[in-house]
Amino acid sequence: AGNQRHGRTDSHATALNRSSTQAGYNRIGPGPSLRATSESWHLAFEKQEAGTVQAGLSGWGSNLAGTATSPFGLGSGGRRASRSDDQPGFAFTVRAGIMGRMDGVTWQIQPHTQAKHELLRGYLGAWFPIVSTNSKRIIYFDAFAGPGIYAGGEPGSPLIALETLITHKSFPKMSGTEFLFAFIEKDNSKFQRLKQEIENFWSKQGKDKPANIEIYVRNDEFINTAQEVLNQLDAESAKLAPTLAFVDPFGWSKIRLDLMMQFVSFDKCEVLITFMVESISRFLSDPNRQKSLQDFFGTDRYRECISLSGNEKIECLQDLYINQLKKAGSFGYVTPFKMINKRGKAYFLIHCTRNIKGLQAMKKAMWNVDPTGNFQFEARWKGRQVLFGPDYIQDLKQEFIKEFKGREVSISDIETFVLTETLYLESHVKSTLRKMEDEGKISATNRRKKRTYPLGTIIRFL
Repeated sequence: AGNQRHGRTDSHATALNRSSTQAGYNRIGPGPSLRATSESWHLAFEKQEAGTVQAGLSGWGSNLAGTATSPFGLGSGGRRASRSDDQPGFAFTVRAGIMGRMDGVTWQIQPHTQAKHELLRGYLGAWFPIVSTNSKRIIYFDAFAGPGIYAGGEPGSPLIALETLITHKSFPKMSGTEFLFAFIEKDNSKFQRLKQEIENFWSKQGKDKPANIEIYVRNDEFINTAQEVLNQLDAESAKLAPTLAFVDPFGWSKIRLDLMMQFVSFDKCEVLITFMVESISRFLSDPNRQKSLQDFFGTDRYRECISLSGNEKIECLQDLYINQLKKAGSFGYVTPFKMINKRGKAYFLIHCTRNIKGLQAMKKAMWNVDPTGNFQFEARWKGRQVLFGPDYIQDLKQEFIKEFKGREVSISDIETFVLTETLYLESHVKSTLRKMEDEGKISATNRRKKRTYPLGTIIRFL
C-alpha cells in the first residue's frame, strides 16, 4: 500500500525531477567526505519494484537509481485516503517561539532542549525499526538543522538522529532499508559548520558511512524547500516515502500551518511540534505580528485569546492550535507534552499522528524522559492536568471510575481506552487495577489468580 495524502483532493507525490547545479545543495558521499553535486536524486520517494514510476527532486544529490527521480516520493498515484493504523510514518517536529541568545555559530544548550532531544532519541529509537519493517526507504528531514553542535560539545538534532540509527541494536537487521537524512539550514555559517560536524561524526566512528545511509544538506529556507517539494508532488503524482521531519525554527514567522499540513498530508506522516506558547502570547496584540501569527495558526481566532491572562491565555492558545492541527492535518491522535522549568516558564510539545503505533511510541518516549530536577513534565488532556511521574496510580484510578463505574469491561478495552483516551501507558493499567482490587473497588472474572489480568479478563467496576 502506498503512502496516501490527507486534506486535499488533487494528486500529489514527488519532489523535483530536473537535474541542476543549484547552489547550496551538498551530499555526504559513500565515505565520510561531504561534496557538492549537480545530480538530482530519488531517495525521498519510496523505493518501488522494477518498472514503477518514481519522481525527482532537483539539486539535492546523486541519482542513486540512475534515473531523474526524487528523494521525497513513493511512486505514482498519490491520493486522499482513510487513516492506516499499521505503522507510523512521517513525523514532523516544529518548535515555535524564541530561543536563547546565541554566541556566534553555536550557543549553550538549554535544559528544555536537552529534554526535547531525549524525547527525540526515544521516539526515533522506536520509529526506525517499526517503519523499516515494511519500508525499503525512510527519510529523516530536519528543516532547521542548525550547526549540528552546541557550545559545550553536545550534539544537535542532525547528529542525534544519525547516532540513534547507527547505534541501534537492530540496525544490522535494517540493511534492506535505505535511510535518507536531509538537513536544511538557512544561515550559511551554521550550514558550513553542520557540514564539518557531519564529517567529524563519521571520522569519530572510525569507519565509512554505511552503504544504506545517504545524507544531504541544503543552504535554504524551509518554506522554499517545502513549497518546491509540494510543487513536484503535484507535477509528478508520486507519493511521499515514510518520513520523520524535525522542524525547529527560532521563531514562528517561518512556519505556515497550511504549508506544513500539506507537507505532512500523507498517511505515513507525523508531526511533533515544540510550541513555545508563552513567547507567542506576548505578541498577540502586536500589529506588526498579525500576518505571521495568522499564518502560524492558520486562522485569526488567536485574537479571541488576547483579552485573557495567565494560564487561561496559554490554554486558549494551546487548545486553538491543537484543534487547528486536528482539522487541517486530519490527525486522529494529538498528544500534548508540557515542560515547566523552575521559574515556571512552559515549553510545549504536541505530537500528531494518524497511526496508533506512532501514538503508542510517542507516549512511551514522553514517560521515559528523565526529569533532571530542572523541569517538571505535565500535560493538559481533555481539560484535565496530568503530571508525568511515578505517582500516576491515583489519577488513573479516577479516570477509570469516571469512565467505567458500574460497568463490566474487558482488559483489552481498558488498555485501548488508556492508550487512545488518556495520557497514560498500557503498562500503567495492571498496577492501577491491582491497587483498586486491593481497595475493593473492582472485581474480576475469567482469570485464575487474584491481582492478575490476562487477556480475556473481565473487570467489573463497583
